[in-house]
Amino acid sequence: MTATGNWKELAAAKQKERQDSIPREWILSPDALPAPDVKNVIGVAQTCGVLDARDLEITENVDIELLLSKLAKGEWTAVEVTRAYYKRAIVAHQVVSVKIRNSAEINYSFAVCCW
Repeated sequence: MTATGNWKELAAAKQKERQDSIPREWILSPDALPAPDVKNVIGVAQTCGVLDARDLEITENVDIELLLSKLAKGEWTAVEVTRAYYKRAIVAHQVVSVKIRNSAEINYSFAVCCW
């Protein structure tokens, strides 16, 4: 086996391992993924169906004081906040991975697709 073949097999195995580690209910359906020619993917988190209204409320909050206040008052739990951000990161990762595989151009909007 050539060195080229070896790294390709290793990369494919790692990609499968990563995909298999995502909870099934958080995997984006093919119709939730943006088309390869779409450059602005900022709204994917809101439309993909993985995050519910509460997840979006939590992760779209940009005011740390509000987040801390809601945690302190028990309106949000640490587990709930962590899970919401984790789900959003998983969605972003899937969109970025698809975009990178489908395009040689890596755009800043991919990195902030779900924020």
